[in-house]
Amino acid sequence: MVQSAVETMEKRDVPPMKFWEDDLEMGVNYILSRVGQNGHFGEWVNQLNGRQAEILCRNLAITEAESLADKKDILRGLADDLPGYFLADQFGKYKSKISIVNFAKGVLAEGIFDTCRINEEDFDTTALLFAIYHRNWSDLKLIFHWVQFF
Repeated sequence: MVQSAVETMEKRDVPPMKFWEDDLEMGVNYILSRVGQNGHFGEWVNQLNGRQAEILCRNLAITEAESLADKKDILRGLADDLPGYFLADQFGKYKSKISIVNFAKGVLAEGIFDTCRINEEDFDTTALLFAIYHRNWSDLKLIFHWVQFF
């Protein structure tokens, strides 16, 4: 499974393993081994919420899906396009929410930023990371080194 996902990543416009492992200090082989069998990201897609699926669909130019179920059905069929987004999701699990939101506020278009809004004071950081990753994946390194001063 890991080899299949790595091969898929090499064929797609996904950052090289060196970026994930050295620049972001992620154990990519361990993470990918947990995804599932044969490189399928179906279980992960099933766990996406509406904001996350919406941003992924925008990033992948999926316009024909209206409902969340339709979006997830299409995304499951595009598993080869998802390893980078999956790794961005995993990257965000151990990062400061404040850092992700503040960084996103400075680089994302207002409409995309607002799509990731949960309410007036809260944001879906995974959706923000999907948007940042799509805009410029190397910005994840800036988030990794982001220091929030209070």
